[in-house]
Amino acid sequence: MTATITLQLDEKLIDSVQNYAIQHGQSLSELIENYLKNLASQSVKKRTAKLFPLTTIEQGFGCTNYQGKVISLAEMEQGITEELQKQWLNQWLNQ
Repeated sequence: MTATITLQLDEKLIDSVQNYAIQHGQSLSELIENYLKNLASQSVKKRTAKLFPLTTIEQGFGCTNYQGKVISLAEMEQGITEELQKQWLNQWLNQ
């Protein structure tokens, strides 16, 4: 579904952007739509990034309370993953 909107912009800007669109094989509407989609996508990425903050190596290895002998790398990875998920959930809930 598409909708029509009216924008009030400087004529020189419109001319410049129309020329840019033509040079790149797009209409002005396509250019603006793609730009707005990009902005919306970045906004979603920023919100998602807040849910899963960066984790340092020290946090990754030091987060488990595992005391036994590690049988396999997969087991160690599973323990770290479970603990990090708990920490992320607690951090997200406490924001």
